[in-house]
Amino acid sequence: MLTESGESAGTLSALRSGAGGVIDKPVRGEQIRELAQRYEALREEPSEPSGYLVAGLVDHLDVRMLLGNDTAMVTPATHLFTRFLEPFFDESDRTSIRLGLYEILINAIEHGSLEIDFETKTKALEQEHYLHVLQERRAEPRFADRSVTVEMKVEKGACRFIVTDEGNGFDWRHWMDGFDELNIPGAHGRGILMTRFYFDEVHYNDHGNEVVLVKLMANGQP
Repeated sequence: MLTESGESAGTLSALRSGAGGVIDKPVRGEQIRELAQRYEALREEPSEPSGYLVAGLVDHLDVRMLLGNDTAMVTPATHLFTRFLEPFFDESDRTSIRLGLYEILINAIEHGSLEIDFETKTKALEQEHYLHVLQERRAEPRFADRSVTVEMKVEKGACRFIVTDEGNGFDWRHWMDGFDELNIPGAHGRGILMTRFYFDEVHYNDHGNEVVLVKLMANGQP
């Protein structure tokens, strides 16, 4: 969906209606390509079944991944996680989980481990050389060995994702309090807001470098 730059009402309405992403006007080619590639990859699941997992026989599931600092690993990681969730959630819920988890993992790598701030990313996207910025940051010695840790726990009627990065953290309270009135600054400041629509609960630690995402199963309790 397209919205005027900074139009919070239109953005919130689109997300409530099930939009997977929002692009501000004026539209730039790199924004469209990035959004289209992202959600086409996330929308479809691999065709191989995971029938070895039977929800009625599994009362606890714990999966842990180390993603490094490469954003190319995010999409396959989200698919792998949701394959484990096939016995517990329907396709619609698994798609929501993938979309929300994708946003959080991209934020954790880009803004957390690689410390790319909002202004730097926005400017690089406008000039259509953001991939170059990512490659440069990943190659810097102080960032090269950083990693994002993702742990998925399934138990007691809910799925929890714990995502931790090695960055300096951020003030998440600005994004979590009163989001209905939030003035969203641009197309790439919406990851947390979108995740709140996809998950039932979103909790950050005080430092802002770890987040817990909770998705309830049908009639589930955390």
